[in-house]
Parts: sequence; structure tokens; C-alpha cells
Amino acid sequence: MLDKEDLQAIQGLLTEQKTEIMQEVSGMFTEQKTEIMQEVSGMLTEQKTEIMQEMSDKFAEQKTEIMQEVSGMFAEQKTEITGMLANQKTEIMQEVSVLMESKFTPRFNLLAEGQSLILDKLISASRVESLENEVAIHKIAIRQLNEDVQQLKKAQ
Repeated sequence: MLDKEDLQAIQGLLTEQKTEIMQEVSGMFTEQKTEIMQEVSGMLTEQKTEIMQEMSDKFAEQKTEIMQEVSGMFAEQKTEITGMLANQKTEIMQEVSVLMESKFTPRFNLLAEGQSLILDKLISASRVESLENEVAIHKIAIRQLNEDVQQLKKAQ
């Protein structure tokens, strides 16, 4: 039978597991965010360098044409990047959902099974009260028998 200390120990373990899971998920979010930001930053830097080289080479004769191209490229790239980020966000959310389901669901199921086993093993309050009453009766009977034995010993 589990006592209060066992239940508290189980609760402590559950709290530790929850903390570990939250830290793990938080770390994964941070890593993915950093990777995405570095990739986008690298892409933007590369594209900026290309555009600046084109502008410096042909600026004098094709200023208007280059400005229109650059403007169009930025809009297109913004749309592409926005789409890519939206897709990546969706993928990340799906991966996190799958990860959470694969990590949490089995653990919650195990916890539920453990809790069910604990509840099955717990003795009902009425049964405990009945046993306590029986023990009290047995104590009274033993005292009476001890008194009888003491009286018999005195009588001999």
C-alpha cells in the first residue's frame, strides 16, 4: 500500500519529468528558431551582395532598369521568404505536435495506468474503518484474556 510519502515521491518524479520535457521542447524551439534566422539572414546577405554588385557595375547606364528589377526582386523574394517561413512554421508545428504526442501521450498513459493501479490497491475508507473496529475489539478481548490469565496465576 502506498503511503503519503510514496505519493509525494511520485508527484516529485512527475514534476521532474514535466520540467525535463518542457526544457527539451524549449531547447528544440530555440535551436530551430536560430537555424531559421541564420538561414534567412544568410540568404538576405547573399542576395543583397549580388544586387549591390549589379548596381555598381551598371548604375550609370541602367539606373532606372536596375531599380525596377531590384524592387521586383525584393517583392518576389519577400513573397518567397514569407511563403517559406509559413511552410517552415507549419512543418515545425507539425513536428512539435508529433514530438509532443510521441513524448507525452505514452508518459501520460503510463501515469494513468500507474494511478489506476494505485487506486485499485487503495483500501476503501469503510474497509479501513471496519478493520480498525475489529482491531479495537481484538485489543479489548486480549486485555480481558490477559486479566483472566493474571487472575488465574494469582489464584494458583
